[in-house]
Amino acid sequence: LESGGDAAVTVKKMKSLVARSAVFIDQSASEGGSHFQLAWLLTRLEKPNWAAVQSRANFRHAAGLISRPADPRGVAVNQAYLRELKMVEDRVQAGHTRTTPESDKQKEKEEKEKLAAEQRKAAAARKKAEEKGRRKGKPEKEE
Repeated sequence: LESGGDAAVTVKKMKSLVARSAVFIDQSASEGGSHFQLAWLLTRLEKPNWAAVQSRANFRHAAGLISRPADPRGVAVNQAYLRELKMVEDRVQAGHTRTTPESDKQKEKEEKEKLAAEQRKAAAARKKAEEKGRRKGKPEKEE
């Protein structure tokens, strides 16, 4: 590992290289990408082999090395697969899961238990209110 001082120097060199690359790209783009000498001079780096860099023949030759375009049917299949994968991921993140009959039965049972508990609580409160009324001396209702 590098010491703190060496790391700082390395970071400084990297920042300088990135800035110089931006200057090179900007100048090359402003000249239409056909002349690189001025752009390279602005970077203040050592001279490259201009015959290899600027040769139109080398550019055409390099363009021939690029692989053929992909079959459109294969691209379409891959795009459909990626769309489906994204849709599944979105559903999982949203928490939409498929319910099963067992989980539906469990939810129904929990709801019934909750309703029964609320009914018991209401009955207990009614009973308590009736007892409180009796203690205060109120007569009971006659049927």
